[in-house]
Amino acid sequence: MTGITKEIALWIETIRPEAIEDGTRGVVSGLIDSVLTTTGKQWGNTRPDPAPSGADPCGYAYALASGLRADPLPDQHAPLMDLAAPVVGASLATAAHHRCSGASLGASIVAGCELGLMLAELAGAGAPLLFAPLAAPAAAAAAARVLDLRSDQLVSAVGIGVSSTVGAAVTTDVAWQAGKSASNGVLAALLASEGFTGPPDAIEHPRGLLGAVFNVGSAEGKATFGNRIAAMGPLVASARPDPDIGAEVAGLWELERADALITAAVPDWRRP
Repeated sequence: MTGITKEIALWIETIRPEAIEDGTRGVVSGLIDSVLTTTGKQWGNTRPDPAPSGADPCGYAYALASGLRADPLPDQHAPLMDLAAPVVGASLATAAHHRCSGASLGASIVAGCELGLMLAELAGAGAPLLFAPLAAPAAAAAAARVLDLRSDQLVSAVGIGVSSTVGAAVTTDVAWQAGKSASNGVLAALLASEGFTGPPDAIEHPRGLLGAVFNVGSAEGKATFGNRIAAMGPLVASARPDPDIGAEVAGLWELERADALITAAVPDWRRP
């Protein structure tokens, strides 16, 4: 494999949940806690319309991510939430419809967040709004990891996610932006799982993500993986978690089925 897009796919494949450090696990658990606490308060036990459909992972991803991003938070944390909300929303929505362990769900969130933060570095994303266009491919990577996609399918999921990037410059509705990025990420992974293909050089091609959106001439040889998700720590520190949900999330890494966590936090999410 050559090229950043393919290198990213290879790296995502090699993430081992048991090797993820406690600090990273804490950040992941905190992000999940934030999503489930927020959506639990918004939907309650009867879920007001419009509600996510149990048969529609893309719609559920939209609801989770847009709900979290719409929740008030300090301005300095908003750029990180532009990335975190779609990644966590896409991961949870996919895990709710595809059986995986809690540890696999956690590793998927690590993959998506790390990818988005790495792309931000490659793009020189110093301005807050520049994180949003990276959310769809990051969400696609996370959803693909939940689905356990491998090799060319994983590359295609990232490529389709890049191709469906929502341009942050065309909307000021940050909740819609987050929700659409999460939804597009899940759709990209599902399409790849069914054999649809995406560009294998979607990130590094001159007309790809870095070149077309960020005007980066070449990023070859600059990519390194891992050790970035600690940057999401402020989102966890500023959250207002629900104690009951927090107790459920604490056992994430030992859960045999990740959807048990979602059902416990939002009991009626499967209802039509």
